[in-house]
Amino acid sequence: MNNPEKSDKCNPFKNTSSTICKDMIINMTEWSEEHYKSNAERYIQRVTKLLNIANITLSFENIIKYIDSDNLISLSLNLSKEKKRKLINSNICKH
Repeated sequence: MNNPEKSDKCNPFKNTSSTICKDMIINMTEWSEEHYKSNAERYIQRVTKLLNIANITLSFENIIKYIDSDNLISLSLNLSKEKKRKLINSNICKH
C-alpha cells in the first residue's frame, strides 16, 4: 500500500529556474484576460526569484507560503537587511 508519510514527495519545481517555475504555475489555468495573466506572471516571478535568492527550495508549499504578501514582504526585508550587513562587513574587512 501507498504510505504518503514514507514516500518521496513529488516536486515538479525541483531544480527549475524561477522563470520555468512561474511558467508552470501560470499554465495551470486558462486566462480570459491577458492583463490579469501578466500581473500574475510578474508577481509569481518575484516570489520565485526571492525564494531562489534566499536559497529556499521551490515547492508548492513554499510558493503558497510566500505568495502571501505579508510573508513576501518579510522575506524581502530580511534579504535586504542581510545584504546590507554583508556590505558593511565587507567594507569593515577592507580597512
